Order: sequence, then C-alpha cells, then structure tokens
Amino acid sequence: MALATLLRQVPLFGACVCLLAVSCAPGASPVARTGEAVTNPPSQPKVLNIGVSTELPQLGVLASESTGGWTDLTELHTSSLTTPDTASSKSIGRLAEKVPSIDDASISLLADGKMRVVYHLRPNVTWQDGAPFSAQDLVFSHRFLLDPGLPVYQRDTVRLIESVEAPDDLTAVFTFAHPFFRGADLSARDFWPHPRHLLEIAFNRYRATANADEMISLPYWTSSYVNLGPFRVTAFDPGEGVTFQAYPGFFLGRPKVDTIHVRPFRDENALFANLLAGSIDLFPELALHPELAAELKGRWEQSGDGAVRPLAGTSSFLVPQWRPSVITEPANLDVRVRQALYHA
Repeated sequence: MALATLLRQVPLFGACVCLLAVSCAPGASPVARTGEAVTNPPSQPKVLNIGVSTELPQLGVLASESTGGWTDLTELHTSSLTTPDTASSKSIGRLAEKVPSIDDASISLLADGKMRVVYHLRPNVTWQDGAPFSAQDLVFSHRFLLDPGLPVYQRDTVRLIESVEAPDDLTAVFTFAHPFFRGADLSARDFWPHPRHLLEIAFNRYRATANADEMISLPYWTSSYVNLGPFRVTAFDPGEGVTFQAYPGFFLGRPKVDTIHVRPFRDENALFANLLAGSIDLFPELALHPELAAELKGRWEQSGDGAVRPLAGTSSFLVPQWRPSVITEPANLDVRVRQALYHA
C-alpha cells in the first residue's frame, strides 16, 4: 500500500490549493471609528512547504528516474497532453482539449497496421516565459526524446512513435508503429514537451558536433527550467531544494498558492521529524517508508495536526516458476541461475 500525506487536509495542485495556516490571523479585525477610512491589510503570500526524501540534480527528462517523491510533483512545473482525472479512473485532456477517441475518428488504424492519433491542442497556452506553445513544439520534442545520444531516462513510449506532424499550430498527429493502448493517453512520462524556441539551437549544434555535454550542461535543466505547468522554477539547489512561483499565465488559471518550496531530505527520519514539527506541510507518495507513514498517521489522528491518506498501490516482484510441468525455462531450476537473476 502506498501512502500520500496532506497536512491540514491541503490539496496539492493548482487552483485547488489552500492553506489554513495563512488564511486567518489571530485577533479580531479592528473596527474603524466614525469618519475613518477602512483599510484592508494586505493578504499574506500563500506558501507551501513540501518534503521529499531524495535530491534532484536536474529537472526534466535528463534527470534519472526519481524516487523519494519527486516524480509525484511533475505536474507542479510540467504539463502533458493528458493527465489522470482526480474524480475517476479515466484520463482527461490537459494540453490537449480532450483525450483522443475512436468515436470521433481522432484515433484510427491504418491499412499498413500502424495507428494514427490526432491531438487537438488548447488555444492560448504559453510556456512559462510567455512564448506561445504550439504543435511544432511537439514535433521538436519527438526529435529530442528519440535522439540516441542524449541520456533521456524514459523512452519506452517514444520508441513506438514513428512520427509527429503539425498540420497547424493546434493539431499534432502522432503515428505509432503499431496499435498501442496508451497512444491516446500521453502523460509527461510517456511524452515530455520541450520548448523549441529555447532548445532547438543548442540541439542542432549538438547534432552537428555530436558533443552531448554542451546540451546536458545547459542551465535550462536546473535554474532556468521552463515548461507549461502552473509553477515556474525561481531557485534551484540540489542540496537545499527548489523554489517554485505561481505562473500567472497558466492556461487553467493562476494557482491559488503563491510559492512552493520543495525541500530534499537525505534521511527519511529527518523528514518525519520536520513533518511533526510543522516546518514541512506535505509529503508526496513514496517520500516516506510505509512504516514511518503509518506511525505519522497514528500520531496525527490523535493530535489532529494533520492527515495521512492511504492510496491503493501495487507491488511488483520476481518469483521463478517452480513447477517442472509448466516451466518454459528449465534453467530456472538451477540455483546458480536464480542467484544470478536476483543479483541482477
């Protein structure tokens, strides 16, 4: 069972976030005397502190696949074509207006066995530097993600995409080598959007020189990261954490939280202590070991200081087939082979 936590029952993303800690102040509001003008005190910035249990040396697809909670925070800074619906088990459109479907012919099987998926994009979406987002960015992203010389950590889906075309700025046509069950549900993990206007020159230079170091060392992957999510990076330090500010031009509306600090902890016990002390407001799934999360849940249920919400999860494990009558690889019965598999 996986565990995710919400301190003071605070939702995580976008316009839904509200903080009880900053919504009120102690003491009664002053009453103006007759003839005096009534002035409202300026509202305090809404700040959320999130704890994770690992450092992150880079953002984006050049960062190795992250544990410790970072992966669950992707949609703070990056938007994808589709995203899971919080109200159901289905996905909904994000950069795409809606999820492609066979019913409206946006998914079609071609005579040569390939699959064609048409994504109709939302209008007026901008990158966090204000530049317009278009289907041409997705064409460039496909070239970038598929390049074998770059250490892109997740290519399983991209390898199945033969081409991405942009008949116009708001239409992206994906052609898959064969029918693929997730072809109409491309999250950031499957297909990470990249800003052509910021990366294409450096990418072309890398292709000409075959020197990937220049591409990998760009500040874009750390302090200058720009994408399509509700929060933009304003400070980046692998040891101290990342600071995000609300992006006013986010296509779903300006987030209700102003600033998010994501603080890494090398020790889960230190994260646990900071959650109890109240210096960390929230931790995402997998940031704490289930035993620590269960202990935190018990303490908060007694004190009323917060809530730990269990989520349904799965575990994958490798077990050799032991029955000689059905085994397809007899070598699995050799203890040396099993030792080698477990060691690997």
